[in-house]
Amino acid sequence: MLSVFEAAPDHAVTAWLVHGRSVAAVTAADGGTFRKETDAIITRDRGLTLTMRFADCVPIVFYDPVRGAIGLAHAGWRGVAVGVVPATVEAMQSTYGCAPRNIWAGIGPCIGVDRYRVGSEVIEAVSAACPTEAAIVRRQPDGSTHLDLNAAVVSQLRACGVGQIEDSAICTASNTTEWFSHRAENGKTGRFGVVIGLRG
Repeated sequence: MLSVFEAAPDHAVTAWLVHGRSVAAVTAADGGTFRKETDAIITRDRGLTLTMRFADCVPIVFYDPVRGAIGLAHAGWRGVAVGVVPATVEAMQSTYGCAPRNIWAGIGPCIGVDRYRVGSEVIEAVSAACPTEAAIVRRQPDGSTHLDLNAAVVSQLRACGVGQIEDSAICTASNTTEWFSHRAENGKTGRFGVVIGLRG
């Protein structure tokens, strides 16, 4: 995968994802390593590639062209509930001096609301972490409750003051010929990679 982007494994950093809010600020010296118990990575070092793997959770890439900083975050419902999105924005602010209004955030393929039936405990946990006006719940005609992870992430980004947000609006569970979906494929699936880096 890295070769497509002319990136080498010893110049890449990945993470051992745990559905938490830990953010790692990395440098070129971290190339070829993975960060334990980490769900977001940020850097300003050119030539260093950040990578993560997904199969329904939300991939979020961050870029601040003013400060020359990038980030990559993994947000499932647990990550949204514990605040990995604001934690990443805050880390970019405190570490690199990024102003949220200058940050561009891109949301990659993830499970869509039509395919994401959840229980009340999930709705309660995510709702508590999002602005009260965020429309993140959809009641279905059969009485089931579905969570809109995309909307939850967007609401948190906006609350952080992120200036530009683009959502791919691609549902992994509805497009398993192109993307992996843990839920749609009953846990028997792979992971697709997300890569971001600043060219050296």
